[in-house]
Amino acid sequence: MNSNFSNSSTPTPQGTSPSQNPANSLFLPSQPLLHPNVHTGVNYPPSYVPASPPWIPPCINPYTNNIYPVPYPYNLNPYYPALVNPLYNPIPVGLGPPAFPGLILNPRPPVLLNGPPSAYNPLLPLKRSREVVNFDDDEELETSQTPSEEVKAEEAPLIASLNFLFNYIELKNAAQEVPCTLSLQGMDISLDEIQKNRQGIDLVCVIDISGSMVGEKIQLVKETLEFLLTVLDRRDRMSLCVFNNSGKRLTKLVTLNDKGKSIISKALRRIQAVGGTNIASGMQLAYNVLNSRRFINHITSIFLLTDGLDNTNPAASITIKGLSDSFQIKSPTIIHTFGYGRDHDALLMQDIAKNSKGNFYFVEFPKSIPDAFANCLGELVSLIANNITVKLETQACAVPFTLSKVFSENGDRDFTMPPVFAGSKKDTVFMLRFDSNEAKINATIRPIKAKISYETKNKEKRYLECELEVNVVTDGKDEIEINEDVMVNFYRAKGAEILRAISRLAEERRLDEAKRLAEAGAQELKNSIVKQNPVIAALIKDLDDAKARVASTQAWEMGGRAQVVSLFGNYQNQNAASNTMVFQNCQQAAFSSQASSYFGKR
Repeated sequence: MNSNFSNSSTPTPQGTSPSQNPANSLFLPSQPLLHPNVHTGVNYPPSYVPASPPWIPPCINPYTNNIYPVPYPYNLNPYYPALVNPLYNPIPVGLGPPAFPGLILNPRPPVLLNGPPSAYNPLLPLKRSREVVNFDDDEELETSQTPSEEVKAEEAPLIASLNFLFNYIELKNAAQEVPCTLSLQGMDISLDEIQKNRQGIDLVCVIDISGSMVGEKIQLVKETLEFLLTVLDRRDRMSLCVFNNSGKRLTKLVTLNDKGKSIISKALRRIQAVGGTNIASGMQLAYNVLNSRRFINHITSIFLLTDGLDNTNPAASITIKGLSDSFQIKSPTIIHTFGYGRDHDALLMQDIAKNSKGNFYFVEFPKSIPDAFANCLGELVSLIANNITVKLETQACAVPFTLSKVFSENGDRDFTMPPVFAGSKKDTVFMLRFDSNEAKINATIRPIKAKISYETKNKEKRYLECELEVNVVTDGKDEIEINEDVMVNFYRAKGAEILRAISRLAEERRLDEAKRLAEAGAQELKNSIVKQNPVIAALIKDLDDAKARVASTQAWEMGGRAQVVSLFGNYQNQNAASNTMVFQNCQQAAFSSQASSYFGKR
């Protein structure tokens, strides 16, 4: 074997020969090891287990290059806080350390460490010359739209407004902090108009066919994709890619006329679940399919469907992000991820979706799969505004104030917002602070201006501006009126932050603090004046559920993480999902009804 180390100075454990014992296989404190293929260029064996225990392959943390023996104190890898050795599995479920008796320490089987950079060595850059496959065999686009219909549907796709919580504010000798919202309302369009004027979709479905998908899961995935074929038409195109230990393209990007739907159906019937889980290989194929297109539809999307952890690459998130950066897709690509069951990598699924302005759907039970796909497809079909950027500007006025907080994705006053769909509304909450002020002022002030840019479904760039009006009075004699929509969105945004904090505390194994936070958040909502609002009622229920999800380490690992991570994204971005159906628009509701009817007959 090719090695840069000398075997003559290396101890040989009992039961091995020098040829079996390269220095890079053992944890040797006197001779620390380096990460394979990064510093040394050494070809490491797939796995190495000497005959004499307790020697087992060491844990290599790909983020720090540190080498740890096994067993070793847990929580050393900040990206895998519950994992000691992401490359080996000597300790079965239920035999973790005394502090966490149910903890899964090492759920990943041995993997090849000397594979190509994109698959096994995430710290090396991708080499596109080796990764790109030219799939320039996509079928031509068909369209049934007319220019007059497109113009009609695009007359006024988006309305922007800034809203203050109260009808007026009375200056006092104490500071006041008041919630406000920026609201983007999508135009109301009938179902007939949506279907008539919608744009075509290029959709690549990336399907996990590993052994854990066998049985009901893979069968329901097949049936769900068959359902998609009933609601998509000749304006759309679809390609199927599958992955287990490696990826494979089942169909080219075919037009969904009768012939194309037949091709997809036949490919689905041939799918069988077996093998491991290499998510990056499936995503690489999807990027290749889209990057090679000769023709490009108006909307481009990837659906990633998986139920497990990537057991070939402990740093799959870095690898997949590298794929996204490496391929130059010719149109914005929205990636929606579907995590099945309770043991998939929810953080990875969330990262993949978030980086493309897509959604992560946690499918805990098979019966919720149809609604997940109906909500997701409903968004794509009814999209009217995308690539939304916002800039909040403060303006001088008669009353001193501070823009004290913005509940945006980045916490800044310059931020992006999720796509807007027909009949739906997206809101960003921000806080204005008015310091102690006893001045006698009666005026209407305009403290905030919002500048918005977005793209229509026809890729046309558009711009909007709006100002916040606040009535300031000296003696408030009129009845204070509360804008319920602002109050609801304030609690929605605050609830999303609580869910994110619960997730962080649970990852740090501060479960008691996470439970107290969930309980306090739910109680505050139960005491609020908007507790009967459907959004707040759903949020109360989900915070109560989050408390149960952090009841123990096992509860967190087996579905808790996925549920709370999913809920955070849904409430932050006002996404319709199985437990947040209150955010559905008319097209999503229609698809959900069709899905219920379709699956009810099967």
